[in-house]
Amino acid sequence: MMYSEFLELSKQDITYQQYTEVIEPMYNAVEQMTKRDFINFMLPSIKALAKQNAATKVAAQPTVFISDGAKTPNGCYYLGKYGKLVDKDVSISTGKTTVKVRELTADEKYEVSRTWDLYLNSTVDYYTDDPSVKIRWVK
Repeated sequence: MMYSEFLELSKQDITYQQYTEVIEPMYNAVEQMTKRDFINFMLPSIKALAKQNAATKVAAQPTVFISDGAKTPNGCYYLGKYGKLVDKDVSISTGKTTVKVRELTADEKYEVSRTWDLYLNSTVDYYTDDPSVKIRWVK
């Protein structure tokens, strides 16, 4: 079974490495079983691999700082909000950037608040009043 066939039949998102190291050897070892039967039989394990893959993707999202350009009364720090960058798309025809950002989880907020360095050395990644950037908060 090819990797693309597997993705189409299982409708689960796993990496090629996971497929070649886990799924393919098992499929090759099994005889007298159709592709669909194999996927139905292995579906709980396949879903666990997909969940692991999704968790890895979420952990790899960088933290960004979004601000409208306002500063604290002493003018030293920008006011804004931290989020995790989900997706960034730049339109070639218009040159506008669409940024998808998600809210921080409670654990991520704790990590950001614990890292004093991040507050002191952070620059604004995206301004909300910049006409060339569209920021969409997603869940």
